[in-house]
Amino acid sequence: MEQVSWRERRSGRGTIGPGREGGLTLGGLLVVGFLIIIAAIVGMKVVPTVIEYYTLKNILSNMANDPELQNATEREIRVSYVNRSQIADVTVIQPQDILISQKGGSLRLSTAYSVKVHLMGNVSACLDFEVDEGK
Repeated sequence: MEQVSWRERRSGRGTIGPGREGGLTLGGLLVVGFLIIIAAIVGMKVVPTVIEYYTLKNILSNMANDPELQNATEREIRVSYVNRSQIADVTVIQPQDILISQKGGSLRLSTAYSVKVHLMGNVSACLDFEVDEGK
């Protein structure tokens, strides 16, 4: 193993190379900062939509596993969805958009929808979601 003098260790030249310093240039810093800002903007616009999807998925899962709704009519199931979605503030799906099927006493609820999220300028993201809960 090659020994490094205390001057090389102190200056850092022994690890990087003679006469060369390591670090981030101003241009590199600007590019990294720009990419972080773009990622933050996209995240702030997309994350609420994804949270709403998981909330809807949770509502339909709870409804599909609710023993009181296993033998309920479609109208009762849709009223239950309206009540639960108002509490959770889910507005992306209307009760008539949910497909309801019952087999042998088990309830299955499913729906699919798309959300167009405006990001910036003329750039938008189209997010497609599908929920299928039950047995």
